[in-house]
Amino acid sequence: MAAHRNYTRYIDFGEDVNNQVKSPFNASNPITYCMFSTLGTQFMHGSSTSNLLYGNYNPTCESYMAQHCAQNWDGFCDAYTKMNVDTYWPNAGSIDGVSYNFAQAFLKNNKPTYGEQLVRNTVNFKFLFYPDAKKSIGPFDPNTANSPDMIHFSNLGSGPSLIKHIQNIDNNEYVSKMLENPLVCFDVIARLYLGYLRKEPTTRNFKGSKLEKYFKENQCMLDNFLNEAIPRIPSFQMLH
Repeated sequence: MAAHRNYTRYIDFGEDVNNQVKSPFNASNPITYCMFSTLGTQFMHGSSTSNLLYGNYNPTCESYMAQHCAQNWDGFCDAYTKMNVDTYWPNAGSIDGVSYNFAQAFLKNNKPTYGEQLVRNTVNFKFLFYPDAKKSIGPFDPNTANSPDMIHFSNLGSGPSLIKHIQNIDNNEYVSKMLENPLVCFDVIARLYLGYLRKEPTTRNFKGSKLEKYFKENQCMLDNFLNEAIPRIPSFQMLH
């Protein structure tokens, strides 16, 4: 009698052959595109990868990393923030580029690093909701069969924004990261401040928190910014 052999079930065949499916840091994981330089990405994925995904300086990676880090700020988010120190790349991964660019122009000489922009994009995604934002769902890498789907947002923003409920403000790591990086996150902070002034329902727990403390300490600059921003930035205008 022939010895018993353990054959791979057909349903498991792809998983066994392609071990990347099992790994949290595998060749189909968008992080493997977005953490490395251009040459690193080409080494990992080969020449068939779309040119738009070579390296981490592209809108798809920027948007993916913000969405990933808003779900769970992990070691990859820390590494990305520390590794990417260039200051000449534009922020193409924000949901509301109009607000971000206006704030950076207001601050004049501020030059955020590419890693700092991830902090801003993450807290923007975490704290604000854009009901009219144009978005679509599709694979991260359309050239890879098992590439996961992600949400693709328009960088321009669309219409007014709403503030999400922020839990446990004084111990919230995203609030802490925002206040540790106030210049790159200035437009998000200003939008939260505007909600606080308008007494929007989701800002009731701002009172007595470190957010309120920051608002009071920087009230003059925030008020000056709002005077310029409200008539010009759609996401700062009232939702009708």
